[in-house]
Amino acid sequence: SKPMDQFSHGLPASAMTDSFSKGAVTSLRTDPGSAAYPFFGRLRKDDYDNVVKALMGDPRQDPILIPSVLTDEKLPAVATDYQTASSLLLRVCNACSLLMQQRQLVKNAPAFVASAAQHALTFALPMPDLDKSRCFWRKGEMRRET
Repeated sequence: SKPMDQFSHGLPASAMTDSFSKGAVTSLRTDPGSAAYPFFGRLRKDDYDNVVKALMGDPRQDPILIPSVLTDEKLPAVATDYQTASSLLLRVCNACSLLMQQRQLVKNAPAFVASAAQHALTFALPMPDLDKSRCFWRKGEMRRET
């Protein structure tokens, strides 16, 4: 299709005989029917509210957001034995998994997950120590279920 110009607009040749179509504007008073735009009917929507509702479709239900707990007052700040360390890592793993499954609903979910993992690995789990009396990693035997 070619672009529309003054000759291919679909109006009859008799419509091009008035003074306005020739470029001569003598006054702001116009001929009767000169404000009739032939292609404007396609753009006009008389029943605007119903048209918009039809375009929007049926409303969607709000998604279910399950809160994930990254902080817990019941757990100690630093792990002191294998059981506490494994419990802490399991809780962080579950919370991070839940956050990542809801990343479409929670802003900055990957950043929260990275922050929780960093905190668990750098602060909550102590670094191994050479002294057996202070290091729980070397103090006791690790159980099989841990």
